[in-house]
Amino acid sequence: MPTNWSAASPLCSDCVGDPEVGKLIRANGARARCENCGRRRKSVSLEQLAELVDGVYRDFYSPGEMEPRFSRDTDHVEYQQSGESPVDIV
Repeated sequence: MPTNWSAASPLCSDCVGDPEVGKLIRANGARARCENCGRRRKSVSLEQLAELVDGVYRDFYSPGEMEPRFSRDTDHVEYQQSGESPVDIV
């Protein structure tokens, strides 16, 4: 994978792992040389991709509830957020 990515770097619909995100790129993109694969395809910049995904992410995901976790060795209660991490979702 290239190491010279910037916010303006184009990414094509074939180089994303999610088919729905690929559809977003094809619907909103323009032909450009993909920074990842080097082919000319419908692409969006990384900045545009972030803007497209941000709205969907904010509409459907929220922080999980804080749940108590108990240690076997003490009476101390620690709280941990439930659910998947944002990195796992994206």
